[in-house]
Amino acid sequence: TRGLSRSTNAMVRTRVILNVYDLNEANEVLSSMGLGLYHSGVEIDRREYSYAPTVGIYDSPPRTVANFRGSVDLGEFEGGRERLARALE
Repeated sequence: TRGLSRSTNAMVRTRVILNVYDLNEANEVLSSMGLGLYHSGVEIDRREYSYAPTVGIYDSPPRTVANFRGSVDLGEFEGGRERLARALE
């Protein structure tokens, strides 16, 4: 069954977090005006997924990019590692 763990037959739920990073020191001023230059990564199952034009989608440990600004909880992903891997293909 889609999204179900074969071993327990229970829905696998994983928290999804958007991590935001400052790309420029000017964000200290610009953010008060609702502006800025940012990088973001989506954290799922203790890995953070980001995009760069030269490499495409890549993963890294969460919140390790310099100038971490904050996180936004996006809810839960219903599916395990296999489903996540298929989504990233």
